[in-house]
Amino acid sequence: AILNYGSVACHPAKYDGRHRFSKQLPARPDEINKKGTAQAWILARADGASLAIVSAKDAASLEALIRPLPHYGRQSYIAFDGRGAIEKGIWPMQVQQVVVE
Repeated sequence: AILNYGSVACHPAKYDGRHRFSKQLPARPDEINKKGTAQAWILARADGASLAIVSAKDAASLEALIRPLPHYGRQSYIAFDGRGAIEKGIWPMQVQQVVVE
């Protein structure tokens, strides 16, 4: 099933019962791994689009993010314990090379 939240389509991943992703998704960043009841982070896809990933311990932990998560849109990663942010940050910019001929 695809869930739509505003203009964002969400594809739920299968929960394996141990608060870990299936092998199809990237692993949690070290900055937020094993912290809190839920984590969210952004990755850049090869085509330049952004990919948002949200991991939650259970349905209640996911529901607790409904109000606070949209307020952290400038963060690269964030970990929550319930509704409270316990770790957040922005990854450094990656320098891109531009070839001029």
